[in-house]
Amino acid sequence: MKKLHTVYNEKRFRFSSNMEFWFCIISLLGFLTTVLCLFFSHGNLFSRIFFEDILDTGMDFFHSIEYTRGRSPYDYFGTLYPPLANLFFYVLYRFVPIEQSSQWKDTFIDSVKSRGTSVDLRVWQSTMMLYICFIFLSVAALFLMTQVILNRSAKSGLVGLCIVISYGVLYAFERGNIIIISVFCCMFFAAYKDSENKVLSELSLVMLAIGAGLKIYPAIFGMLLVYDKQYVKALRTVFYGVFLFVVPVFAFHEGIGGISKFINILFSFIDETKITSEGYSFDKILNAIALLISNVINCELSPSFWNPFSSVMKIIVTVFILIKGFFVKKKWQKILVCAIAFLLYQTQGIYALTFLSIPLLFMMREEKLCKDTIIPYTALLFTQIMLPIWESENSNISIIYLRFQICMLILSFYILLLKTPSSKRKDQK
Repeated sequence: MKKLHTVYNEKRFRFSSNMEFWFCIISLLGFLTTVLCLFFSHGNLFSRIFFEDILDTGMDFFHSIEYTRGRSPYDYFGTLYPPLANLFFYVLYRFVPIEQSSQWKDTFIDSVKSRGTSVDLRVWQSTMMLYICFIFLSVAALFLMTQVILNRSAKSGLVGLCIVISYGVLYAFERGNIIIISVFCCMFFAAYKDSENKVLSELSLVMLAIGAGLKIYPAIFGMLLVYDKQYVKALRTVFYGVFLFVVPVFAFHEGIGGISKFINILFSFIDETKITSEGYSFDKILNAIALLISNVINCELSPSFWNPFSSVMKIIVTVFILIKGFFVKKKWQKILVCAIAFLLYQTQGIYALTFLSIPLLFMMREEKLCKDTIIPYTALLFTQIMLPIWESENSNISIIYLRFQICMLILSFYILLLKTPSSKRKDQK
C-alpha cells in the first residue's frame, strides 16, 4: 500500500507540474469565457476587446496591398513597412485584377475614406481570397512550429490550437498584420539554429533575416548567436539581413532612396506630444504609473519633461536586460531576454506579444512547473491567453494593457534578478 501511495503521489505531481496541461486548460477557459461575454453582449464587445474601428478589420493587410500600386509606397502613402514587407505585398498585388485595382484611391486619406464602399478591398473576391489564404497558411505554420518545438509531445496538438486562439494571434488576424510570418520565422530560427543538419541550420539564419526584414525589431533574436558565441553565424545572419533589407527597394520606383524615406517615416511615427499608457514598452509602463499617481494627487504631468525621462529609462533597462543574456544558460531564458528587450524598448500593438509564445514554448519543452518556474511561467501565460477584459470608455489608463504591463514588469524583474550559475556556486560554498 505504501508503494502504491508513493506512485500515486508521483503521478499527481507530474500531472500538476505539466506546463502544457495548465496552458491548455487556462487558455481554453479564458477563450470560452470571452466567447460567452461576446455572445451575451450581442457582439458589442468586439470593438472593445479588439481594434475600436469596426470598419477597419484586416486593414494592415488590405491597405498594404493597395499601397504598392504605383510602386511608390513611401512617397504616396508613407507606409511604415520595411522594403521586404512592401515586396511581399507587391507580389500579392499582382494577383489582383486591373479592373479592381484601377478603382483604388491615390492617397492615404482617400483610401481610409473608401472603407465600407464598393471600392473597399474587403468586398472583392481576389483580395478576400488572398486574405483567407494568408490566415490559413499562418495558422498552419504556427501549428507546425509548435509541434516541432515541443517534439510532437502528446499535448503539442492542443498547445498548437491554444497558440492559434491566443489573444495576440487573434488580434494580429483582426488587424491583418504580417507579424505572424515574422513570429514563424523566429520560431524556425530558435528551433533549428543549433541543428546538426547544415541545411536546416543555415536556413534558420535566413529565416531570422526574413523575420527581421518584415518587422525589423525581431533582429534582436540574433543576440542568441552572440550569447552562444556563434560569431561566424552571427556575421552571416547580418549579411542575409542587410541583403534582404536593401535589395527589395529596387522593386520600387523610389530605389535606394526608399531606405532613407522608410527610416524618416519610422522615426516620425513616434508621438511625444502626449503621455499615454497604451502599450507595454517600459516608457508606457512608467506612463501608467505616473498617470495613476497624477490622478490620485490631481496633478497634470508635462509631456515635454516626462517623455524624455521615460525614454531614457527604457533604454537603460533594455541595455541591462540584454547584458544579462550573457549570464544565463538555459535556452528559453536567452530567448526570453531577447523578446523582452525589444518589447520593452519599442511600443508595439497587442499582436507583438505573440513573440513571447516562443520562450513560453521552449520553457514548456525544457522545464516543469515548480517554485523556480511558477512566476515566469504565469507571467508568460497571461501575456498569451484570451481573457474577458475589455477597454474602459472613460479612463486615461488602459485596462487591456494593464495586464500586459504587469506581466512585463514581472518578467523584467525575473531576468534582472535571475541568479547566474556562478552566483549559485558561491551560495553553495
